[in-house]
Amino acid sequence: MAGPSADEIAAFEACVSEAYAENIENFTASMGVPVICGARHIPKEQSCNFFGQLTDPVGCLEKDHAYWKTVLETNLEVYGVDKIVDNSLLDSGLKRCKADEEEGVARTGCELEVLWRDAVITRALPIMDAINQAAE
Repeated sequence: MAGPSADEIAAFEACVSEAYAENIENFTASMGVPVICGARHIPKEQSCNFFGQLTDPVGCLEKDHAYWKTVLETNLEVYGVDKIVDNSLLDSGLKRCKADEEEGVARTGCELEVLWRDAVITRALPIMDAINQAAE
């Protein structure tokens, strides 16, 4: 799996830095800014090229799910998180997917959205922390 390019990551980080600094007083910025910047610069589809998406969309979805799960687990490990807390954003999102979608492609797609969201949020945490510290 390729993962985001260096240019995509740089654009994401610049977007987070600028948007978060401009919206630091907004209580939703710590979750909203990374997701908005992630949607602009870090595609959820990392595992297959366009041809792969056309010929094996389910396989690509499963690969992307595995990719973002690994990215998120790595990010959480960096922060010393070894257990997901009940009713956290991640926990509630995955529970919603399980409750709303039957096992299969729809649930995998739902979980992919949750894993990607939390992966970009955790990727943005050090940037937002630095901005918060500079603002104090």
